[in-house]
Amino acid sequence: MISRSSDRLVAWLRQAYVMEREAEAMLSVQVRRIDHYPILARRLQQHLYETQEQARKLEACLARHGASVPSVKGATASFMAAMHAACNTLVSDEVMRDVVVDYAFEHMEVAIYETLVVAAEAAEDLETRAVCLEIFEQERTMASWLVEHLESTARQFLDMEQSEVEAKR
Repeated sequence: MISRSSDRLVAWLRQAYVMEREAEAMLSVQVRRIDHYPILARRLQQHLYETQEQARKLEACLARHGASVPSVKGATASFMAAMHAACNTLVSDEVMRDVVVDYAFEHMEVAIYETLVVAAEAAEDLETRAVCLEIFEQERTMASWLVEHLESTARQFLDMEQSEVEAKR
């Protein structure tokens, strides 16, 4: 049972690694493009650093299992494109779209890491369990931060738009 659980854990860790690298790319673009939202920019920058560290920790977990990191190209890009497309139909303004996409993405990550904690337990890999639990908490914290700041970001956007300041970034 442990061997099968370990194989499943490695497969899911590889997917999580790709997800974090895609998140890193997404956050990097967002941080560079946000001009008028310094609180949001600072928090996204902080989460970018967390995300980079998360990928390194996942890489170490994979190495302990003798597994290599997967190629990132296109692995979750279609998922991210679909999420952005769905949000574009509802929220076409860049900063608000990004906040909505980030919020949805963080909740997906919370669910994935909760699942990884269970998988690590089944594989009796306590070190990976601890890593996944730590990342789970970081993702949950980020999701909470986004929802707590959604209203103020939307109000700031609308206020800037009303005063004809470029609000989208």
